[in-house]
Amino acid sequence: MTYPKSVPMLAVPAEATLAAAIRWFHMFDSMIDSELGKISGSALKVYLVIKRHSNYQNGLSFPSEKTIAEKAVLSISQVKRCVKELHAQGYLSVTKHGRKNLYMLREKILIQDNKGNSTAEVTWDYVPSAVTNAVEEIKNYVKTGQAEKVQIIQIQNLQLNINNVSGGGVVINNQTWDLSKFDPEMQRLVRGFLANAGITIPENYTQLTDDTCRG
Repeated sequence: MTYPKSVPMLAVPAEATLAAAIRWFHMFDSMIDSELGKISGSALKVYLVIKRHSNYQNGLSFPSEKTIAEKAVLSISQVKRCVKELHAQGYLSVTKHGRKNLYMLREKILIQDNKGNSTAEVTWDYVPSAVTNAVEEIKNYVKTGQAEKVQIIQIQNLQLNINNVSGGGVVINNQTWDLSKFDPEMQRLVRGFLANAGITIPENYTQLTDDTCRG
């Protein structure tokens, strides 16, 4: 019986080195679920290249327009237009440092109620080293409605949608409710949300049902 000759191993020169790109960056589900459709395909590529170059400690990103163009397979004029688009939509800020552009990305996450209605928008500067802390602040805010201790995130466009409460009282987002019908803990949370929106309701306040108080 004859056996096939073994295939010789390829010799690797001693000076040869191997490399693998294992660096990664964060992408929140909310970006895919609610923001992706607002960004053009070219602008998304520019966003990803800029994010890939974000400094871990301070979030600043400063790839050259040439680098962005090469990585995103775009022309420099296209990159300029995409940067303007991202800036106009609030996804990044741009400052000049000599001839360089310094970019700071903004994250956006929508807070929703149990019916899927958007009740607030959370935004913050993308700093990779602070992502975990930002997520914890969001979790705490969603759980308690308290924003006094947040240092990273900002809560914007606050709205309240409260259902299944009969009787007259305060109207919020065209829905009628009576604060006294809630238990003390829920009253505290509701007043906390309103206070964050710059609205103060006295203990004995009753608003006409055809008025609207918006956060």
